[in-house]
Amino acid sequence: MEKPPARLLMPDMPALVCLGRRKPLLPGPPLTDDELKAAGI
Repeated sequence: MEKPPARLLMPDMPALVCLGRRKPLLPGPPLTDDELKAAGI
């Protein structure tokens, strides 16, 4: 988690959950070439 757990109890959190993410989805997993090679992909 990037923020402390108490952040989940803030009054604006339900609105943020309903509105969804502001950043676009990643095109794929953020793996390095070495990690992909180790996974056999």
